[in-house]
Amino acid sequence: MSYSKSIFSVFLLMILAMGVVAQTNPADLDTTFGTNGKTTTDFAGSNDQALALALLPNGKILAAGYADMTPKTDFALARYNANGTLDTTFGTNGKTTTDFFDDADVAFGMAVFPDSKIILVGSAYNGAGADPIFALAKYNANGTLDTTFGTGGKVTTTFTGTTKSHAFSVIILSDGKILVGGHADAISTLWDFALAKYNADGSLDTTFGTGGKVTTDFSNTQEQGMDMVVLADGKILLVGCTNATPNYNFAMVRYNADGSLDTTFGTNGKTSTDFAGTNDIINRAVILAEGKILVTGYSGSEGGNKNVALARYSANGILDTTFGTNGKVTTDFFGADDSGENMKVFMNGKILVVGSAYNGAYQDFALVRYNADGTLDTTFGTGGKSTTNISTMHDWIADIAIQTDGKILVAGGTSDVSIFDFALARYMGDPVSINLQIGALPKAQAGLSEYVLALPFDSTPRDVTVIRVNFSMQHKQFLKLAKDKCEIFV
Repeated sequence: MSYSKSIFSVFLLMILAMGVVAQTNPADLDTTFGTNGKTTTDFAGSNDQALALALLPNGKILAAGYADMTPKTDFALARYNANGTLDTTFGTNGKTTTDFFDDADVAFGMAVFPDSKIILVGSAYNGAGADPIFALAKYNANGTLDTTFGTGGKVTTTFTGTTKSHAFSVIILSDGKILVGGHADAISTLWDFALAKYNADGSLDTTFGTGGKVTTDFSNTQEQGMDMVVLADGKILLVGCTNATPNYNFAMVRYNADGSLDTTFGTNGKTSTDFAGTNDIINRAVILAEGKILVTGYSGSEGGNKNVALARYSANGILDTTFGTNGKVTTDFFGADDSGENMKVFMNGKILVVGSAYNGAYQDFALVRYNADGTLDTTFGTGGKSTTNISTMHDWIADIAIQTDGKILVAGGTSDVSIFDFALARYMGDPVSINLQIGALPKAQAGLSEYVLALPFDSTPRDVTVIRVNFSMQHKQFLKLAKDKCEIFV
């Protein structure tokens, strides 16, 4: 067989394979992952839960949260191969746990450094009867603690005038410094939004806020900071909720890069949103390409009918009334408690929210996809929604990642009668369009051209292979077929 015919055959196989993927529903489980698309991990025979997820450049997967090491919980971290099996080269048989003060520790957030080191943030209780405080742990790529960070790889932080604090989110800044967001008990028994900024070695960056720390109160009420985003200009958006008595409302605060309030945002740097006189909590925020702010969480009464909730704002914190109904959207699954815990926004503007839905007996993994305007995307799952049962009882998603091939990876927890475990699942997602870019070979033979396949899943297409084909009429027809059938753009 000639070289050009061989390449033609390879191209045809690729197109046929992509055609098979295109026929699946994006909410279908990927049965090549774990066992029928799902995998669970136990640490020590007791309660474990994954609360954060990260994809590594080599395709491996990190999940972090806590593990009950009896009689206390520790930071927990596991690494998986791309197929969902534990990567036994990491930690001890794929897992590692970290204790702070021989008491309860929980990791809520995770970030990965460019050198593949890992940082977890959360809370640690300093002894029996003590209150939680900000806690950070940094690991080498193999799962051992990075002893160049803090004390033996660990750092804890208290806030002036507080007894309690929880760190929920972490961002590694372009200069290598570390920004952590959450909430702290700063006024009597009232929680406030809280930020802390650290140098690369774990020491506080005293150029930020006051001694490296900031707390923000709305109106002498309870606030909780749940997620954080750093904007392109260095400003910081911290989101969560504020108590508007008797219920909680969506709440956002924007800071300048030095930790001072950005008074051009909302009202003196702060804004809040009520849905329907019930509890409204933001769990996750995304800055859209045009600078607008999209948030998700839940709206409703605990134990009543809690719905997935979204809101979209202009860059200055005003509700964007072109989204949903007056800037807000709520989605119910089964008439009971549902929650949006995390989300991803795709290049085509579609929004995928993940969390949990109560089916009348137990919670299940829940996914719901929206069009850019906030309407349900009915091409996803059933009417835009999908649920997955992992175990015999409760299952819930905490975090989401999208692979370069468009597949959807989620992590959270699952429970049977007695214990919780880490739970991961992978869904088919939408096949990634292939952008076929044509460029002449430097010393091309007559009739040959070079084709570079790029996968434009994110804003930076990745060239994955170079293919040379005989540019005959037969192949022109083939490329036309490819363009028509598989969204290959020439």
